[in-house]
Amino acid sequence: MISEYEESMAKMKESLEELKAELARMKQTSDPNTPHESLGTQQTSNQPSSSWTSTNVNDQTLQVGDDVLIKSENASKIVATGYVYGIDPSLEIGKQCLGPNWCEVNIQVVIESGEKLLRPHSNLKTIGDAYGSNIAWPCQLVQRFDLFA
Repeated sequence: MISEYEESMAKMKESLEELKAELARMKQTSDPNTPHESLGTQQTSNQPSSSWTSTNVNDQTLQVGDDVLIKSENASKIVATGYVYGIDPSLEIGKQCLGPNWCEVNIQVVIESGEKLLRPHSNLKTIGDAYGSNIAWPCQLVQRFDLFA
C-alpha cells in the first residue's frame, strides 16, 4: 500500500512539474496585459472594452490576465488552471450575462475533466469540454497564483 502511495505521489509531482513548465512557456510567449493564446485553443468571446480590469474577492485582487486555479463547486479540489479573461458583469457567456461575483476564465490545463460546469453552454458541459475555451466561474472559486513565486 505504501509503494502504491509513493508511486501515486511521484506521478502527481511529475504532473505538477509538467504544469509548471507549460505555464512558464505560456508566460514567456504572452504579454500579461493581453489575453493569453496557446496552440490549438479558441477564444469564445472578444476581449472586453470596458474599465473592468480587476475585482476584489476573498482578500485577493483578481485582474484580467491573472493565472488562476479553478476550484470545484464546494472548493474541495482544483479542477483546472487557466487565466482571467474578463470580469465585467455585463459580459455575455453562453447568452447569459456574467453578473456580479463571476469572472470569465479561459481553461488552459484540465485536472478533473469530468467536473460539471456551473453554467454549461453550447456544447460545453464539463471542464474537459471547456479546454481552451472561456467559461463563467464564481470569483470565490478562482484563486490567483504566481507560477514563479
